[in-house]
Amino acid sequence: MGSATRAGKPVLYLVGIGPSPQYVSLEGLRVAKNAECLFGETYTTYVPKDLVVEVLGREPRWLSRRDLEDLGGRDVIECAKRRGSAALVVGGDPFMATTHAALVVTAKREGVDVRVVHGVSVICAALSAACVSPYKLCGIATVTYPRMGVVSSRPYDVARRCLSEGLHTLLLLDVGDEGAFMTLREAINVLRELEKMQGGGIFTEERNLIVVSRLGYSDQAVYMGRLGELEKAGAEPPITLIVPGKLSDVEAECALHMAPQHD
Repeated sequence: MGSATRAGKPVLYLVGIGPSPQYVSLEGLRVAKNAECLFGETYTTYVPKDLVVEVLGREPRWLSRRDLEDLGGRDVIECAKRRGSAALVVGGDPFMATTHAALVVTAKREGVDVRVVHGVSVICAALSAACVSPYKLCGIATVTYPRMGVVSSRPYDVARRCLSEGLHTLLLLDVGDEGAFMTLREAINVLRELEKMQGGGIFTEERNLIVVSRLGYSDQAVYMGRLGELEKAGAEPPITLIVPGKLSDVEAECALHMAPQHD
């Protein structure tokens, strides 16, 4: 794998390892083991470094947000050009983060071929874990920390539109500047603040939510209950929230089996 792809081009592989490194595909393992340069990043989603090393059998060079965003992934691209191949290991599926799409654009502009090894995305896995229909997924938004005193209203706007159509909303939770993942309590407080600002009855204390906690790990758990009760659920990051729209009878019964009503 080390020398080149078609027409002698160097190649950059983007390898998705799913919600847990144990979800990596056989192709992902092959690429990670054989790439001349191996990089990894942990800031776009939760990725335990020790488990990555255990599963892949080698230690990636870990990159920061600055390495990939501010510096444009320069080290990754230069290593691919110099040694023939480089692989960047990321959680979930590579193109679920715009950071990686930007890296592809830069690589292609510099004559580096790009191959994507897709991984299981939290988007489909969370819906499956909660037993709600992906056909009724209406929108996705991220619950973000306030920045410069401003709270993004996108989660509210997306949920309002989706609920008006009886459809589901998937809410991803933010990663702090120091790399800490937003807790369930923090996310609920942001939703409460948005409700206070907007006043549209979307995130009231009675709003039903589904919480998917630690997706892909041995302590994975799913909770379902009203917003005002779920702070007591004991869910640990990383967390994904689902705002269910109108559940069919089958969805409702299946969801209750997967996520017993929180007391």
